[in-house]
Amino acid sequence: MKTSQPTFRKVLFLFFIVLHSSVLLAQSYSISGKLVDQQDSIVPAASIILVTRTDSAFVKGMISDMQGAFTFSNVAKGKYLLFVQHVIYEKKRIPLEVEASIQLGTISLHEVENELGEISVKATRPVVKMKDNVLSYDVAAVSEKFVRSNALEVLGDIPGVLLKDESVQLLGASQLSVAINGKPTTLSMDQVLTMLKAMPNTSIKEVQVMYAPPAKYNVKGSLINIVLNKAANDEFNGSVTLGYEQRKKSGANGGFNLQFSKGKWETGLLYSGNYKTTSKSYEIDIDHTYRDTLYIIKQNMNFPNKMWENNIQFNTAYHISEKQNLSLVYTGNFSTADQDHLTNATFSSVKGISVEKDNTTGNDDESMHNLKLDYSLNDQLNIGADYTYFNGPSTQNYQSTTDGVTDIYKTTSGQTVNKWMGYINHTVKFKNDWSVNCGLNYSYSQNDNFYRYFDYSQGAYNLNENQSSANNYKESAASGFLGFSKQITSKLSAEFSLKGEYDKMIKDTLGTRKTLWSGLKFYPTVNLSFISDSSSNHIFQLSLESYATYPTYWEVSPATWYTNKYMLIQGNPELQPSQTYDASLKYIFHRKYVAVLSYDRTSNMIDQIPFASEETFNTIARNENLDFGSNLTLAFILPFNLGSRIHINPTIGAFHRVMKREGVGEQSFNRSGNTFIFQFDNSVILSKKYDLKFNLSGYYYNNIIQAIYDIDDVSDVSCAISCPVLKKKAEFSLKVKDIFSSNAPVSRIDFNNQHSVYYMHWDSRMLLVTFKYNFGKALKDKKVEVDDSRFKRMQ
Repeated sequence: MKTSQPTFRKVLFLFFIVLHSSVLLAQSYSISGKLVDQQDSIVPAASIILVTRTDSAFVKGMISDMQGAFTFSNVAKGKYLLFVQHVIYEKKRIPLEVEASIQLGTISLHEVENELGEISVKATRPVVKMKDNVLSYDVAAVSEKFVRSNALEVLGDIPGVLLKDESVQLLGASQLSVAINGKPTTLSMDQVLTMLKAMPNTSIKEVQVMYAPPAKYNVKGSLINIVLNKAANDEFNGSVTLGYEQRKKSGANGGFNLQFSKGKWETGLLYSGNYKTTSKSYEIDIDHTYRDTLYIIKQNMNFPNKMWENNIQFNTAYHISEKQNLSLVYTGNFSTADQDHLTNATFSSVKGISVEKDNTTGNDDESMHNLKLDYSLNDQLNIGADYTYFNGPSTQNYQSTTDGVTDIYKTTSGQTVNKWMGYINHTVKFKNDWSVNCGLNYSYSQNDNFYRYFDYSQGAYNLNENQSSANNYKESAASGFLGFSKQITSKLSAEFSLKGEYDKMIKDTLGTRKTLWSGLKFYPTVNLSFISDSSSNHIFQLSLESYATYPTYWEVSPATWYTNKYMLIQGNPELQPSQTYDASLKYIFHRKYVAVLSYDRTSNMIDQIPFASEETFNTIARNENLDFGSNLTLAFILPFNLGSRIHINPTIGAFHRVMKREGVGEQSFNRSGNTFIFQFDNSVILSKKYDLKFNLSGYYYNNIIQAIYDIDDVSDVSCAISCPVLKKKAEFSLKVKDIFSSNAPVSRIDFNNQHSVYYMHWDSRMLLVTFKYNFGKALKDKKVEVDDSRFKRMQ
């Protein structure tokens, strides 16, 4: 239905009035301060409550951020009492008389200590709380004892979250997404993690874990939502970080984080740069029967790699009123990588021995720009738009010499992605503890990718059209949801949402259009939470969800990528989306001990399967749809202290995996296996006076099955030490990652007629030295006289 012009003007006028309603507010002031202990260490996560002095009526309340700062805005003139409360510090009472904005400066808190004979008992912060069916973790409580350099490392402190090779996993979750401040985004998981590596660890205020997130988040699988700290009112602060890393070769990193807040405006600028030289090598033994002849193949492959990476983020927000916020965020990632790969191989058979030497050089460039605009009203209305542009050209030059005969060829490829997304979410709360939420989300993406293969002959490169391709992909996705939540009793709450999702992917190759998939599907989500008492000593949560996962653009491309002349990776244009069904039960005891039991099953599961080709003399790896894959997981997180200086945080788990694929001859399989997991994060306070900390962390996985692979045991042990300097305005840390160089697994294939072993050697042992300096100061108001005598109405 077409909207009439007068109606449109009325809507536009009303929207204008809402955005400028803050102008009509009466004059108000702010109260701000910063909390520290007796050693001048910051005190985050303290409760600050403002009440009137005459009748103790509640006015405002908040929690101090990771810098120990707090700010109350829009406070009217009057007399008040400010209370500061924290479970491990004595309660503080500060009388105030507000006639102008008040900057309290540094407020010192005294630690609570009750002595019973020779036993000293100190209160400890609760790690987790349950609110609105969301597990919310206090970052200060879980991370204060550990040496952390960035926001990504902080995620590893959250119970059940595993960090492995700079990837994030959640125990009991088949798939995981990470969001920042709960906003939908077109950024990929890798791009979000890249930004987290650039963020200081002090940027995070809270981490929310949702095994079955409501549909309004528009994610697939479980969700970790990172809530960032806001800049204190009328303050400029930030940090500068410099780092040196030593693998086999040296590298460097650095960056800065600036936050500025003045009045209703809040602005931040984040930058990080990283230069590193890494090295990977593989020893591969393959038995390949080709044309009735058995070949014993041994390959030694070396992959040195130089990478330059730059990340930048600019964000600004305007707090229209206490309930309305408008924000704009720009994120950029830019990287370039140079490779120089060398392969030495021997092919032994009854026909003799062939010797092959392959040398590959290349360059990969990637650039990504993301822009997000978001408007929120009192956590009840959220409207936003998001745009991402990605460009990734690549060039690879190959030279392969077999028994003295040299073959030269090269490939060029590139991908350009434009993706737009718009969303609107609305929540209505009722007096009887009911709430209803609904929303719409639409995204459209256009991807142009090409792959060109060139043979070299007679002094020139010639395009091989049979091995080249150019494709355009257009994907439209629209979804709508309706959800309900109810606080059934004081202990039991429930949440249900139903999401309808339509996704259509069209591939265009030289004018020939083909629909890869298209359809409407419905996905329900259910959360039931039970809290035993007001102290939350026992928390139970049952979560059920379902979702679809779609192949990436390159996965459905017909292109072939060469590791060397013998080892190939192929796209699969026939790939179809997968569907996953998840169920999990969590039990939390005393707000810090966690047990998780979960089961997930994915039909049309996408996984990579290598096979020794009978048609060409190659081993080819290609993503395929399996019939299904499933995991049954049981895990326990059991943190405890040894005295007041040693903190131990172990995670123990096991999962049973089943993977099945039928109807494809020798590539069919039906496999199952059990895997044991152990992860630990231990912290020792070497000196309380100087806040000197030592960490020892690591993980161990035993046998894992992955399609037709068997992956041997893998482990990692790392350590770190940190010490504040320059009156605790700066921190110096020293880390050693993968001390024993043990996190490179050995993978084996011993299935049907395929027999191979992949020995991996990664340059993962690393020494990292980091220096971080924090700074900040309050901004003084400068009064400006304005002649407004001619602006006012007659009295």
